[in-house]
Amino acid sequence: MTRECARCGASFAARTNARFCATCRPVAYREHKAAYQRARRAQGISTGRDYALLRNYGVTEEWYHEQIAANEQKCPICMTWPEQWHVDHDHETGKVRGVICNRCNWMLGHSGDSPDVLRSAAAYLEARR
Repeated sequence: MTRECARCGASFAARTNARFCATCRPVAYREHKAAYQRARRAQGISTGRDYALLRNYGVTEEWYHEQIAANEQKCPICMTWPEQWHVDHDHETGKVRGVICNRCNWMLGHSGDSPDVLRSAAAYLEARR
C-alpha cells in the first residue's frame, strides 16, 4: 500500500497507518515532542509524574509531597516507611483520599474499598491470635 507523507507530500510504501515517510518521521517526531513539552510547560507541569497526577487524580506533585510530609514519611494505615507511594481514591466517586503505601493501596483495592470487608478481616485476625 502506498501513502502520501503528511509532511512533505511524497509517496511512500507503508505497511501500517504511518503518516510520514522515513525521511520526515524523525523530524515530525521531534516537532511533536517539542510542541508537547511546550504545552506542558505552559500548564506549569514539569515532570511525567506531575502530569500523570494532574490527569488521573486532579492533584499536583506539590500536594502529593505535602501529603507524604504531613504523615512524617509514613503510610497513614500501616505506619511503615514505604518505598512506593500511591494516590488513594474512591473508585466510585473519584474523590482522592490521600497518599498511602503500595501494600495498603493493594489491600484496599482487593477489599473493594469496603469497610465491612476490612472490619471482618480484622475480626478474623483477632480471633485467631
